[in-house]
Amino acid sequence: MSTSPNKGLATIIINCRNAEKFLKETLDCATHQSYKNLEILVVDNMSSDSTFDIVKHYMSNDYRIKVISTDGPISLGASRNLGLENSNGEIVFFLDSDDLMLKTYVETHMNTFNLHPELTLGFGKTMLIGEEFLNTNLVDFIDKNESLFYRDNSLFKRILWNNTITFSSVSLRMSDILSSIKFDPTLTHAEDYDFLLRILQNKKSFRASYVFYRIHIHQQSNNVGRLYFQEVLYILEQYNKHFTAKMHKLRLIGDYLYEYGNELPHVKYFGRVTLIRKILSVILSYIFKIKWKVVSVKRVGKTPAF
Repeated sequence: MSTSPNKGLATIIINCRNAEKFLKETLDCATHQSYKNLEILVVDNMSSDSTFDIVKHYMSNDYRIKVISTDGPISLGASRNLGLENSNGEIVFFLDSDDLMLKTYVETHMNTFNLHPELTLGFGKTMLIGEEFLNTNLVDFIDKNESLFYRDNSLFKRILWNNTITFSSVSLRMSDILSSIKFDPTLTHAEDYDFLLRILQNKKSFRASYVFYRIHIHQQSNNVGRLYFQEVLYILEQYNKHFTAKMHKLRLIGDYLYEYGNELPHVKYFGRVTLIRKILSVILSYIFKIKWKVVSVKRVGKTPAF
């Protein structure tokens, strides 16, 4: 990474390992962004399938694409750090190798960062999709007044309770985190959550546009509920002052129930996770006398602000 990020350049970091099934769609999504001043950085984490060959083919047709291959398998946090260290963009975007974003996503975020120099982090609303999804030019469902700004630490408090930010939607102003905040490479399942908490505790952020998070049986985030829960326990110990004892216990129970849904059979994922969240919302609403809105699995949930 250059000591001074290139003004106006956007870097899309795509971390992948054995990603041949959906990587072409993700690369097409990145290369066809309406914002053209792009650097697309693919970090190949020791793939054993055709991932590297796919990237090389795209590189031959688009000079903006670069690839970094690790010498051996590393954690996702270490892989994300490698992407950050080699990026040159003023603003960095994270896009996982099976996810997609609207064609105007980068442009929308770059414009927002330019208009609001006080902002450090951006993210988007999330639509869940299945294995077959080819049209990211959808506009009919988009909320025309979708931008939302967090000029204090209210978002930090919200994600302490329930992290609703899809990391494939995250954008960062590099000058604000340069050499000061990195992913914890020792975490293997909750490194993104830890990273977000450390940034949002003191930085301003915004939400704009949409990304498409793909649910499929082969994704790495499946079957990690208990391991994720253990790491969240470790992370939240650093933020105990933000919880009463009762809130702290309920926060952890709720997070575990939500993540445990990932360990259920794939075909029952949507129904059971939604049901668990609805049951939990009733319990929490009764205890705290708050309004907890739970809608369909196609949205980013709203959580109580404390």
